[in-house]
Amino acid sequence: MCERRSDRGWTEALPLTLAPAALAVVFALLGAAGASWALAGDTPDFHHSLAVSVYPPDQSLRAVDSIYVTSEALTEGKVNFLIARSLSVEKVTSTCSIKRWYTEEDVDPALFKADPDSDDAETVKRAKGIFIEFDPAAPCEGRFPIVIAYSGVIHDSLAAPSKSYAKGFETTTGLIGSEGVYLSSESLWYPFQFGRMFSFRMKVDVPADWRAVSQGALMREAIEQVRGSDGSSSDRLLDVWAEPNPASELYLIAGKYFTHEDEFAGVKIMTYTYGPSDSLCKVYMDATKRYLAMYGDLIGPYPFAKFALVENFWQTGYGMPSFTLLGSKVIRLPFIVNTSYGHEILHNWWGNSVYVNYDEGNWCEGLTTYGADYLYKEKISPDQARDYRHHTLVAFNDYVTERKDFPLSDFLERSDAATQSVGYGKSLMIYHMLRCSLGDSVFWAGLRDFYVRYKFKMASWGDLAGAFEEASGENLTWFFDQWVRRAGAPLVSLANVDRAKHHGKHTVGFTLKQVSPAFTVDLPVRVETTHATESFTVRLSGEDSTYSIETRSQPLALAIDPDFDVFRRLYLEEVPLTLGGVFAQDSIPVVLGASENEATRTALKEVATSWDLAGNLLDESTGVYACVGSSDAWLMGRGEAMNRLLAPLKDEIEITEGTVRIGDSTYTLEGNTLVFTVRNPNDERLGIGVVLTQDPEALRSLAGRLPHYSSYSYLLFAKDKPILRGVWKERRSPLRVDFRER
Repeated sequence: MCERRSDRGWTEALPLTLAPAALAVVFALLGAAGASWALAGDTPDFHHSLAVSVYPPDQSLRAVDSIYVTSEALTEGKVNFLIARSLSVEKVTSTCSIKRWYTEEDVDPALFKADPDSDDAETVKRAKGIFIEFDPAAPCEGRFPIVIAYSGVIHDSLAAPSKSYAKGFETTTGLIGSEGVYLSSESLWYPFQFGRMFSFRMKVDVPADWRAVSQGALMREAIEQVRGSDGSSSDRLLDVWAEPNPASELYLIAGKYFTHEDEFAGVKIMTYTYGPSDSLCKVYMDATKRYLAMYGDLIGPYPFAKFALVENFWQTGYGMPSFTLLGSKVIRLPFIVNTSYGHEILHNWWGNSVYVNYDEGNWCEGLTTYGADYLYKEKISPDQARDYRHHTLVAFNDYVTERKDFPLSDFLERSDAATQSVGYGKSLMIYHMLRCSLGDSVFWAGLRDFYVRYKFKMASWGDLAGAFEEASGENLTWFFDQWVRRAGAPLVSLANVDRAKHHGKHTVGFTLKQVSPAFTVDLPVRVETTHATESFTVRLSGEDSTYSIETRSQPLALAIDPDFDVFRRLYLEEVPLTLGGVFAQDSIPVVLGASENEATRTALKEVATSWDLAGNLLDESTGVYACVGSSDAWLMGRGEAMNRLLAPLKDEIEITEGTVRIGDSTYTLEGNTLVFTVRNPNDERLGIGVVLTQDPEALRSLAGRLPHYSSYSYLLFAKDKPILRGVWKERRSPLRVDFRER
């Protein structure tokens, strides 16, 4: 890529000549507090003291970064950084004698300790190296600054999300533009090293009608007149942001924001939105106070000086240290404030202050999901909590085939539905099982201790296990080895169920079996009796074990794990088929119904194409029914194949010329779009997805959104609005026996 220089000169805050004597000038420009703060003895080994000017119309920035390091950071008298290829490095100086410095593209990732099993190598491909060699005749001592001046354009256009992952957002590695600014470590907008923790103080100036946001505390904000090298001057907003605690990356967000501020328990609460949005901001600020209080009580004091809600100009749901970046549409969804917003706030405890040591996998996403999304359901009702656990296990069943399964210790981040089902779903179920086993008080005590020990430090699954072991006094090595370092899930079966009465005592006997290799799993047992429901827990640690349970009155029914408290493979009877079960299948046939008109068939073809199934299109013919009769498939439009496959399912769903009957309820199809799934009557392990529409234009607009409805079995849309959605009822689990039916 050709390097482009902005035609704007350096501002007075960004001197080019930075000999040792000039460092005092830099400190003066950054503020007297900046100099002493940067050199504080309790800061991390690295400290970035930046002055940054951002020019949105030019898509450019100019910066000076004074990086404070110690001699221990040098390797054989050298230090290397990465920076975006589009940025020109103008000057490198230091109080320590530099022998030479240079930049180079196409560098060896190993020189920068890039992890070959992650996206690090791709990051290096977008970067150039800054190589600095110090004079061996004048060894560097103590802490000293390396001052790097640079400028250039950063504008990576937004890319569409992956079609294979319904929860994906548009992405960019970073951009500066008139619509807004988004810069992260992926943008390589500051001199960067993999795995390096640092503190920072950043002075940033943007156009006067803009606002800038970063992590940490806002130390200063003022409008000042800044003069460029060409003699022109303009009003600029100057902010100073600072964070003394170790951080792994540095963010800079900016836009034409309206701001609100409040305070709660010593924490500044802020909002940055693209309009005044007074009522919306109040809702979010009030919610922030609730979440800070909730997690402060459960885990410990909030770790940062502020929390900010920041609106983004494209659709995101990001959680950064001390702020969250939510898309302009996302932020206005009525349910977000009570769901995802709390999730992002909780990340300030897990992930943004207790950091993830990825060498052993990512423990953070499952813990955050359990403490936010799941816990909110639990606070509403036991039924909603059960449904959440059930949905989590259904998703694992749908998306995680044997080929796609892997241990949690290998999970780094989600990239599709399968990785989400392991890294988020399996993980949250493990925390739930641990909480059920240890009890609430011990579980939360373990997490509070974990937080105190590892705040602003790297932590692993092993560190987390150690905190729970100390809180409980138990050896939990087997638990974490089994659930974290091993793939798979147990499939438990029930056999030899009987009841008896001896000498006035009632007993229930049963055998539990599991597929080899065996897991050790504690299974809830529920026995309905003539007087009450009695609950027990049994441990299954081999391939089979037989149990006898004494009850206070006559047993009527036995159920194993009826509320889905255990991470396990489900039976078909426990898994209502959803759209997700069909979307999860790779490259399945799509049958276009011959009874549809050409306009509808064209729209249906476009839907199949948008789902990457254009090569699987089949027109109805003699062989089509045989093909879809033994396969997962999509039926799009009316035709003989649809009629034949749905005929045996009239008790569940029946379609006439203008209506659809689902169970006992009938709905009109006139002008609407119907999407649903059913079990293939030839093989109930297979799923059939059906798409019918009387509004082809509306269907086109729905195509990209339908994967987002993966948790539903059936949906009816008027235009692009869902007017009916639901999930088929579960059938009786093979892990339940009713003695009254014998």
